Amino acid sequence: MVAHATSSRGPGTKAKGYAEKYRALAEPIDLIAVEFNKSDRNLAAFEVERA
Repeated sequence: MVAHATSSRGPGTKAKGYAEKYRALAEPIDLIAVEFNKSDRNLAAFEVERA
């Protein structure tokens, strides 16, 4: 499920491999990315993906 995805910054969580250490647990992993707007001080975008 992707709610809204925008990324103008560097490599994301998937590229950095943060979830890899949890794959051996054989449980679903939800990857959640959140982007904040610094000038508005508010949530700009988010993305949720089941891995």
